[in-house]
Amino acid sequence: MKRKYIYINNSLAYDYDSYYDNDYQTQRSKVHDKKRNFNKNKDTHSVSLSLILFFVVVFLGCMSILINVCMINQKAHELVVLQNKLKLLKSDNIALENEISKRFDLAYIEKIAKEKLNMHEPFDWQEIIIKKPQVNCLQKYNN
Repeated sequence: MKRKYIYINNSLAYDYDSYYDNDYQTQRSKVHDKKRNFNKNKDTHSVSLSLILFFVVVFLGCMSILINVCMINQKAHELVVLQNKLKLLKSDNIALENEISKRFDLAYIEKIAKEKLNMHEPFDWQEIIIKKPQVNCLQKYNN
C-alpha cells in the first residue's frame, strides 16, 4: 500500500481516498454494491409483499361489504314478501269479519229461517208464558 500525501484543495486535510490502494477500493466497492443490491432486492421484496398484502386486505374488505349488501337485499326481499302476506291476511280477515257480522244479523237469520227452513212465527195460541218464581240468591247460598 503506497501512501500519497495529497491535500484536498490546498488545505491541511488529507485526501484519504488516495491512501487506499486501487484494488482495495474496487474490492470494497464490490462488497458495497453487493450489499446495496441485496438491500434493493430486500426492499423490492418487502414492497411487493406489502402491496400484495394491501390488495388482499382491500379485496377481503370489498368482499365482506358485498356479502353484507347481499344479505341486506335478501332480508329486504323477505320483508317485502312478508308484508304482502300480511296485506293479504288483513284483507281476508276484513272479509271474514264482514261475513261474520252478516251471519249474526237478525234480519238475515230470520230471512234464512223463513225461506230455507220453512219456518214461521208462532201463532198466539202456540205461545205459552211461564212465570219464573223470584228467588233471592243471596239467601239461598248464605245458608
